[in-house]
Amino acid sequence: LDPAHLPISHDATPGGGKRENAQPLEMEVLSTSSSGVKGRFRNTRRTAKSGTPPWTALEVDAPGIVRYLTDFPEKGIHFGAALYCTPLTSRSSRLLFTTYFRFPKLLGLFIKLKLLKPLFLRHL
Repeated sequence: LDPAHLPISHDATPGGGKRENAQPLEMEVLSTSSSGVKGRFRNTRRTAKSGTPPWTALEVDAPGIVRYLTDFPEKGIHFGAALYCTPLTSRSSRLLFTTYFRFPKLLGLFIKLKLLKPLFLRHL
């Protein structure tokens, strides 16, 4: 759950982060229990274009599910991600990562057209 993971570890990878975007995050823990943690975080850098950064909701469900949800209501964009961790042995586990999103129709159409390439090229 390292917030610096994307901009640092995925620097210069296709669709990944950018090291120059690494920054302190404002974080809040909303609730804790024996079954998990709920909180939220956002960037501390404000931009002239977007103003105050949106909050990203974070839910950790024990033993191995992490969910993120970010909304941009003024743009009609909703983005989420989920990470599932399944232990395989005492020293290894399998990570499954999925994303989901909802965009305005015109932007959604553009993204669908962009994804019209062979499956083996989509990770590039």
